[in-house]
Amino acid sequence: MNIAQTTGVPRSRVSRMVAWIALLTLAFPSLFLFQVNERFVYAHYFAVALAIPVLMVLRPVLQMPVLISIGLIISSSLINANDFVLTVAVFHLLHLLAIALLAGTAVDAVLRFAKITVIAYSIAIMMAWFMQLVGLGSLVSGLLVIKPDAIGDARVAAFATEPSYAGLILLILSRFIILADISWMTPSRMAMVCSALILSLSLYSGISAFLLMLIYLHRTHNLRAIIGAFVAGTILIVGINMMDFFADRLSAFDSSMGLLGYGSASIRLLPYIQLWDMLSDDPLTLMFGSGAGTFEPYFFWNLGQYYTDNEALTPHMAAAIYDYGLPAIIPFFFWCRPRGGLNRALYIAMAVIVMLNTGIGSYLFILFGTFSLIEQKLRNHGQIAA
Repeated sequence: MNIAQTTGVPRSRVSRMVAWIALLTLAFPSLFLFQVNERFVYAHYFAVALAIPVLMVLRPVLQMPVLISIGLIISSSLINANDFVLTVAVFHLLHLLAIALLAGTAVDAVLRFAKITVIAYSIAIMMAWFMQLVGLGSLVSGLLVIKPDAIGDARVAAFATEPSYAGLILLILSRFIILADISWMTPSRMAMVCSALILSLSLYSGISAFLLMLIYLHRTHNLRAIIGAFVAGTILIVGINMMDFFADRLSAFDSSMGLLGYGSASIRLLPYIQLWDMLSDDPLTLMFGSGAGTFEPYFFWNLGQYYTDNEALTPHMAAAIYDYGLPAIIPFFFWCRPRGGLNRALYIAMAVIVMLNTGIGSYLFILFGTFSLIEQKLRNHGQIAA
């Protein structure tokens, strides 16, 4: 007797409910974050751990592109059997398995979820920014990164754990909505999303707003929508120029100071600089990897040669390249295969900025992979033209 028969609920409803719970914890991590013994734990770990076996039983739809990555990671682990860390490999494989299963969720359910999430994030960011502006930021402290950064600004993270992740979640979901249901993304909603991206006060959110405008303009064929997008884009540019935050950030870049001159960007660049140094002495690792969990210890051990103002750093996708080899990572960029040069370039641009901010074991990576695969599924079925 299976789960659906036991509860008397149709299999499709159970699988959809489990997928929704997983997506909810992935897209709204700060709402479900809890602390155990002075350590913060993400609820999506438990939601994904529940979703994997349930979906494997009720809806065992696995996406072949993800299975290729899983196979390459297993192969790399076998080649480096004496060096790899089993728990790290299993942790990453479960994240990939979650992507493969969540991508089988019904499109209408995922699309509805994306719309609700985009509206919630946009309203939360704009409300938090306004409350902070009028000196009432304490009333919405859960939506803010209260600890001032190097420039001294409290920034808006909304329901994500940092502002850049909030911006990238809006980019991933808004892109999916534009491609799957362009009529819903009216010029006013598009302006709202772009405004929220700018107000989150993140450089990557600013880049996301620019990419989203390009995607929207490329997809719409309605004159009113084009004019509205042009007006929103103009407001976007003026808003960026008027905000001291972005001007201060750009003026703070000083290449003569080395890595210190890149400010918070060093968080994203350091792992790849370390990766380059390590691969220059061992180029074969680029093909076969060095074993799961091997990059991070080296990264932190050698961090002393660099200086940053950050208390903690993450190796992001550089660790996956070193641990498993480039062939295991390249398929990530082909989970979605838009047709046409511009369509492909816009997707690759989104993938690159996501990869610069995440690793395989993050909630952002699962969201990116899930919506990329669903987009490709729609394209394969002729529901997206290009």
